[in-house]
Amino acid sequence: MLKGKRILVSMAAGLIMMIGYVIYALGNSAPVADDMKAWATLMLIFIAVSVIVQVAVQIVFHIIASISLVIKENETDKRILDRIISSEMAEDERDKQIGLSSAHIGHACLGAGFVVMLFALMFDAPAALALNILLGAAFIASMAEGIISIHLYEVGTQRRCKEDGDDQRSRYHK
Repeated sequence: MLKGKRILVSMAAGLIMMIGYVIYALGNSAPVADDMKAWATLMLIFIAVSVIVQVAVQIVFHIIASISLVIKENETDKRILDRIISSEMAEDERDKQIGLSSAHIGHACLGAGFVVMLFALMFDAPAALALNILLGAAFIASMAEGIISIHLYEVGTQRRCKEDGDDQRSRYHK
């Protein structure tokens, strides 16, 4: 279940980045609540660093996953190895459907966060708090997408095992 592991690694990297942001935003170095330019700059820097970290983590993950597949398959023919690796990394219709389903949940979370932000502004909350609510909603949406994707992959794996008459799920979780 390489795709599930990839999602977990991505979620872990996102969680670490968000924890870092929260620690910085609540610390002594945080901008003043009224300084919207400083908050916007901080958030843009955080988003840029998060994107770079996610790309780097995914590259490292794919390298490690490819190496582990080569070791697991114990194959020496380069063409066969390329086929095995590409089949593990390829996206099929089920993957697209899972992505769409989890994206709908993520969009719903982000939309709810946007509404919460509007209510906060309606009740005279500082604009910096509203920005942070929106950023938090984006984080929650991302985590929800990951959790739903993993759940849907797990449900699909269970169904495949039942269809195959295989009670041992371990062959799909290597």
